[in-house]
Amino acid sequence: MSAQESEKEKAKAQGQIRSGQDGLRSVLPFSSNDAKFMPFSANPALAAIMQASRPEEAEGMRRWLLRVEAAIHEWIVRRCFLDCSEEEAIARCAAYRSLGRGWFIVQLLPQKKFKFWWEEIAQIEGKRAAEIDELRERMDLGDIRHFTRGFVCHNELVFYIRGSTSAAAVGRRAASGVSAHLPL
Repeated sequence: MSAQESEKEKAKAQGQIRSGQDGLRSVLPFSSNDAKFMPFSANPALAAIMQASRPEEAEGMRRWLLRVEAAIHEWIVRRCFLDCSEEEAIARCAAYRSLGRGWFIVQLLPQKKFKFWWEEIAQIEGKRAAEIDELRERMDLGDIRHFTRGFVCHNELVFYIRGSTSAAAVGRRAASGVSAHLPL
């Protein structure tokens, strides 16, 4: 490949990222203040799970939480990366990769509504340090760097779900199952 062809490819990739950033910004808020609450009914799978009675025994509750997480993960990924043309999906994924490391933060409220946004790792390690330390201890997460620096940001997504139970938060890496559907 000649230097001129290489420059053309680089310019095309940069244009794709800019286009993807516009598309991604239209569906992915970058702060809690920009995120709007939506009723659970916006995510039918989540609404069905939340309407069902919650199990009281530990194993049943664990399975129920995994279903909540899966419904949220799938819905956010679909909304951000898949509910668009293939060209736009590729551009949004390129834009997402250009963001670097960060987490999808999801806030669930008992009033049957939720919102989500994306925060970069520097914000999480800064303004959420105390909250993350408390979560790490309560959930026995071990070394939190596994969720901040120890994931492959080009094909793994980290979700921080707040308010789902009395435990209040769950950190989870969603890897192969989700990213297999994305042109990451």
